[in-house]
Order: sequence, then structure tokens, then C-alpha cells
Amino acid sequence: MIPDTAVLNDQGQVAMKHLRLAPIRVKCSDYTYAFIIRANIAMAWIQSDHVPCLQRVKMRCCGGSRRGKKSAVIFAHEADVRQWTNGGGR
Repeated sequence: MIPDTAVLNDQGQVAMKHLRLAPIRVKCSDYTYAFIIRANIAMAWIQSDHVPCLQRVKMRCCGGSRRGKKSAVIFAHEADVRQWTNGGGR
């Protein structure tokens, strides 16, 4: 489910960011999304029907414990999109 606060582009794609600050690729169905780092934000524009797939991507936290897995991909805020788009500017 896409919240009302999600940022969409002109093509209807949703801005999502990866919490790991490294170039990373995530595959959903036949499509691979590349999270590009700009202004310390790893972000990609995601097709709305692929959002549930990306929300299932998990990463270990809390010292690598088995119980400590959290979502690795979250919705980008408006400020994240603005910084990422402008390369760090406001």
C-alpha cells in the first residue's frame, strides 16, 4: 500500500530509498532497480505495482542477530527527493 505522503513523479513512479548507503540493485519480477547515491541518499523511482516486492527486502540490524531484521527499502520523504534531485541543494 502506498501512503498519501509518498512522492510520485510524472510517470506515476514512487520514490523509495535504500537504507544501506551503497550502490545496490534489487530485482522484482523481470525488472531490476538500481539505487543511485546522490547527496548521501540511495534512491530509485519504483513502479507502483513493484512497491510490495521492494518492501519485503530486509537487512540485518542490531549486531547481525537473526531476530533483528528490518526493511531495507522505505518510502523517500519529500526532502529526500529534493536533496537527491538537486544533488544536495535545498
